[in-house]
Amino acid sequence: MGMNIEKLIDEITDQVYARIQADTAFAVSGDAACLENLAPQADLMIADPADGEIRILQLCGDAAELGFGAVCVNSSYTGTAAGALKGTGVKVCTLAGYPSGAASLTAKAAETLEAVRSGAEEIELVVNPGAVRSHDWRAVRDEIGAAVRVATGRAKVKAVIGTADMSPEELVKAAVAAEVAGASMVVIQAEPEDCEAVAGALALVKQAVGPETGIKICGITDVRIAAQLLSAGACRIGICKKEK
Repeated sequence: MGMNIEKLIDEITDQVYARIQADTAFAVSGDAACLENLAPQADLMIADPADGEIRILQLCGDAAELGFGAVCVNSSYTGTAAGALKGTGVKVCTLAGYPSGAASLTAKAAETLEAVRSGAEEIELVVNPGAVRSHDWRAVRDEIGAAVRVATGRAKVKAVIGTADMSPEELVKAAVAAEVAGASMVVIQAEPEDCEAVAGALALVKQAVGPETGIKICGITDVRIAAQLLSAGACRIGICKKEK
C-alpha cells in the first residue's frame, strides 16, 4: 500500500476533532431492558481460560436459547463452539492475540487461519497495545490487515483497539488504522462503572470511522447501559458470561 498511513491518520484525526460534539453525556434512562431483547445484538464472551469443554458447551446452549448474535471463545475451543452452535444462527467468534495483544503479527495471522479453518465466522483480534502506546500506526494497520487477508471470504475481523488507559487521540487513530486495514468492526473495551467515559469513547469512534465500520463495546455488565449504548450508535455489545 503506497499511502502514507501516518499522514492519513493525522488528517482524519484533525477532522474528527473538528466535528466532535460536546454533548456526549451518557444518561441512563429508567426504561426497562432485558437480556432477551438485547441478545441479537450481543456477543456472549466466554474468555475465561479456566472454562473447559463442558462449560463451553453449556454456555453455547444458553447463547442459542437466548438468541445471542455470537459467542466469543478462545481459539482452542473454536471447533467445540462451531459444533455446538451449528444450525442455531449464533455465530462463532474466535479471540486472536487474547488477552494481551502482544503476540507477533505472524502468530496472530496463524491463529486467525486456524480459527477460520475450525469454523469461526468472526475473528476478534486484540491489537498490540505497545504499538498503540508508541504511536506506530503502521504496525497497527499491518497486523489487522494480515488477519483480514487470512480471513477474507470466510470470516470478518473485529479489531479490539480501545482500553481504559488510552488517550482520546490514540483511540481515534487506532480506530482509523483499523478501518484502513479492513476491519469490519472496532471494539472498545469499556470500564462499565464509568458511563461518561464509555459514552465519550463511543462518540469519538463514531466520528472516526465510516458507516460501514461497526462499533462494539465489550465489558458491559448492566443491560440498561447496554441498551443505551446500542441506541447511541454501537452495533454490538459484549456481555460477560457470568452476567444475566
